[in-house]
Order: sequence, then structure tokens, then C-alpha cells
Amino acid sequence: MANGRETRRLAAILAADVVGYSRLMGLDESGTRAALRTHRAEVLDLKITDHDGRIVGTAGDSVLAEFGSVVDAVRCAAEIQRAMAARNEVVPEDKRIQFRIGVNVGDVIVEGDDIHGDGVNVASRLEGLADPGGICLSAKVHAEVVGKLDLTFEDQGDQQFKNIDKPVRTYRVVLDGAPVVVTSAQPAKAASARRPWLIPFAGIAAVVAIAVIAVAAWQLTRDEGEQVVAAAVAEDDAQKREALALPDKPSIAVLPFDNLSNDPEQEYFADGMADTLLTDLSRLSGLIVIARNSSFAYKGKAVDVRQVGRELGVKFVLEGSVVRVGDRIRINAQLVDASTGAHLWADRYDGTMEDVFALQDQVIQQIVSELKIALVGSVEAQEAQGETTDPQAYDAFLKGWALLQRGGPDRGAAAIPYFEQAVRLDPEYGRAHAALALTYQSAIEQRWVQRLDISYGEVRDRTKEYLVLALERPTALAYRVSALAMVDADAAVMEANRAIELEPNSADGYLALAQVLVKGGEHEEAIDAVTTAKRLDPQNPQIYDRWGGQAQFLLGRFEEAAATLRQVIELDPEDLWSHLWLAVAYAGVGREDEGREEIVRLNAMRKE
Repeated sequence: MANGRETRRLAAILAADVVGYSRLMGLDESGTRAALRTHRAEVLDLKITDHDGRIVGTAGDSVLAEFGSVVDAVRCAAEIQRAMAARNEVVPEDKRIQFRIGVNVGDVIVEGDDIHGDGVNVASRLEGLADPGGICLSAKVHAEVVGKLDLTFEDQGDQQFKNIDKPVRTYRVVLDGAPVVVTSAQPAKAASARRPWLIPFAGIAAVVAIAVIAVAAWQLTRDEGEQVVAAAVAEDDAQKREALALPDKPSIAVLPFDNLSNDPEQEYFADGMADTLLTDLSRLSGLIVIARNSSFAYKGKAVDVRQVGRELGVKFVLEGSVVRVGDRIRINAQLVDASTGAHLWADRYDGTMEDVFALQDQVIQQIVSELKIALVGSVEAQEAQGETTDPQAYDAFLKGWALLQRGGPDRGAAAIPYFEQAVRLDPEYGRAHAALALTYQSAIEQRWVQRLDISYGEVRDRTKEYLVLALERPTALAYRVSALAMVDADAAVMEANRAIELEPNSADGYLALAQVLVKGGEHEEAIDAVTTAKRLDPQNPQIYDRWGGQAQFLLGRFEEAAATLRQVIELDPEDLWSHLWLAVAYAGVGREDEGREEIVRLNAMRKE
């Protein structure tokens, strides 16, 4: 404070934290402390000082530093991570100390030697998003350093951080010394650079007509249609979220399993284990299962299961961990009553990769027994799902799926070889064929075909080829891909309903159904599908409201549509189609000035 007033200034903030500090301390407390002191003195503290930074906070395994220059802060972060990578080359993997680093620039409040405020909070949240040994930047930082440093940046899209009102666009630093290249997680912008267009505001009524015609002409424009909204892992402010009412049947959320393998590379396997259990549970009609997008929003966070239960509206929470050493696997799982925090059961399951499917079945059977759920139809559903009995094919699939779930063109392209490996190992692996069809379909819809170094026509052919193979042993995933590829609206609805029959608790299935219902003119039914999807995936309403808002507009419920689409844009400000539909919704209620403002925003984004 100065003269009773807060002192504020603009600063670049670097937040660093040790990856897996508790695990390292558990293995060797004194050795870890000594190594961290050495790294702090010889790398972090030294680099921060060399780049005119000031350390403003330390808390055992974390460091917070302030810089007057954004370029200095990012250069410092890169040098720290490169120095640590070099040091770790001679250290056994289970004893390596790695840092995650986040860099933000913003207004900070200064009190003595300390700083705080949203600028600091965002830096800390960015650090949590960074890969081990990696760096995550806010868009403001990226804008300041692009072209000034010998670094590559990957656009990770918008992230919603706890206690931060607006989404923050984030970028990953690729520490390979390559020239600066910005990759985009927003395919609409990339497309606009190749085929720019602007909407002349000659009258909002004309835009309304264009929008309605565009929906009616879906069959003619399917190949050039808008991107399918990718589920983004997001965490809303818990203080603003009301507790969801419990459904009238048993309900469960499967939290991400902890990777306790002393090997960060096994993170995909821990995630895949939880994901597989979640998918298996989703096939049970006697149970409500929360979608992966919502349950995985808690990944890497210390959570109170009672809070999880309130936020997701579930009675039970499944937690667990995975240890994989060589061929040996240990799964620890526990079922918790989210209303009380009481543990209903906890068990350990040991085996090898050859036993992985049997171990998963044991966990599912334990849950089913505890919750007294009838397995009516589950055997048929299991047989209908094109799974594999080959552990190595399954392992390859999980590696690809982990990349695809993280989103972005680079990860999508990197996932393909793993899925191809899975189908080579098991040519009848329906889910892997479906994943390949989905990935190639995404390349077309999200406009990153050029990343694959093959022609657009070849990508289309591969999509069709893998989809045909996937439907020979159909999965819910295959039916969802098929629904979105269909030209005929009635056939598309049939495929989406088949997906839901196989996985009654799949939010993705209801999203696909909502999309094809909107395009097929069944707008009331689309709103019902959106409502169900939102209940199954309560942390990501914007994914579904985008389609609900369109359906409301096409029903003539313009005020409702405008309210819905405004909420979508608040959570995803760069959703181009929602800006367009909001503009025409405003036109429908005579709010042409506000509609004109939306068109101006839309045109500005399309020109970027």
C-alpha cells in the first residue's frame, strides 16, 4: 500500500512447480530436498537473476518470479527447462526433478515484497497445464514474444480456469529450437486465411434467410460444413455453480486415475484405465455416468469428493491409481459415497498386461455389485462393442486416444500411427478403426488436412474406408462418426440412436443426436437431446447449448435462443457459428443494433 492505496503495476509472472514432488519425497526425502536446493541455486535462481527477474515467492516445490520484460520471462523459462533436461539425462528416471512452468503478463497488486491478483493466479493455472519439463503461455505473452524468440508455439485453445471469470487462450512452447511457428487450435481461423469471407451488413433479415437456407441445404454443403465442437477440459468456478440434483437412479463419476508408475510416460495408461472403466459403465442402462469431459476436469487437482458430487450431481465417485512396471500392473480402486465422503470399498488388483481386461472386469463387477445394478442387456452390448483381446493392440490404442483427447491438429496427426498399429495387431479391432475414421473426419471438418501430407481426396477415402471397417464390428464411436458423415438426415438420426443404444450414458452420443436432429429439422427433439447431454456432462454446457440455441432459433423462440447463445459465447468467445446465430436471433426480436455488433465481431474474427 502507498498512502492508503493499492500499488499496482504491469508485470510478467513466471510460476514454476516440481512435477510429482510428493512421489519424489516419498521415495527419497533427503535426496529430493538436496537435489531441489541444488537445482534452485544453480538453475532457477541463477537464470531468473540473469534475466532481471525477481523471486517473489517460494513454497517448497514451487517458485514465483516477476519480470519487467515478457521476452525476458519466456527466455528465462526456456533456458531453465533446457538446462533441467540436460541435467536429467544422467539421472535415473524415477529420481528426475522436472518443472512445469507457466508465464502470464497482467496487472498485479504489490504489497511489500509480495504480488498477487489475477495476473498471478493465471500464471499459476498455466503452470498446471504445462507438460512435465514444458512451458505454457497466455495469449498475451504469446503476442509479445512471437517472432522475437527462437521457439515454436502450439495453440492449445481457450481454457476456463477456476476463479478466473473469462477463458484464457493458451500456448505450449515447443522446446526444439525450431523457428517460430504458430499452430492453431481454432480451425475456423485457419480456414479464413485460405478462403476469407465477410458478411456485408445490408440487413439482418438477409442474414436470417441465409442461416435458415444454410441449415436446409445441409445435404449440399456437408463436406464444407462447420467443425464439430471438440470437448474441452474446463473447470467452472465452483462458487458460482449450484449443486445439481441427484437423478432417480444410481449415479457415478469416474475421476482420472493417478499414475504412480514413477514414469510420466505412463500417464496415458492411467488415463486410459479410467476412460475404459467409464466407457464400460456407460453401457449400463441402470446407471447415470458422468462424461469424461466433466470428470477429467479434476485431473491433477486435490479434490473433495463431496464437492465433486455436488458439482456433477452424482451419488458415487470412483477414484483410483495405476502402477505399471514393465509387464506388471497394479490397479487400486475405491468407491466413495459422495454425499458423506465415506468409502464403500477399496481394493487392489494385481496382474500383467495379459490380465488387463480381466482386471477391468473385476472392478466393474465390484461396482455393479455394490450399487446393486442389474446387468440387463450388458452382455449383448459388450459383444456389440468392437473391442480387442490383444493387450498390445489395446495399449497402442490408448496411446493414440490420449493424444486425440488432448485436441489440436498436431496431436490428432500424431495419434494416427498408434491407431494404425492397433489395427495391424488386431485387424478386427472395431474401436481402433472407428478412432481412425474419427481422426480423418476431424481433419476435414476442423481443416487440418495439410498436416497429414496427403490430399484432401485421400483423407476422405481413408475416412470412408475406416468407417466401413469400424461398422463391421460396430461401437458407439463408429455409429457417432457414421451419423455425422450421413447425408440423409433420417439415416443420420438412426445412426446416432444406435450409438445411444450401445452407450446409454454417452454425452457424445446425445451431442451427435442433437446435431443431426437440428440439421434434419427435428428441433424440439434436438433440445431434449441437448438437455440430456448437459446432464451427463455438466461442466461443459457450451458444447451442447450451441446446438440448443440453434434449435430454439429455428423454433422461433428468439429470446431463448439469444440467451442460450450469449452463454455459449461467454464460455467460448471465438465460437464463430454462435456469433452468427446470436446475430440472427437478435434480428428475430428486433434488436438490430445488437445483431449488427455481433456481425462486426464475427467479421473481425474472420479477418484475423
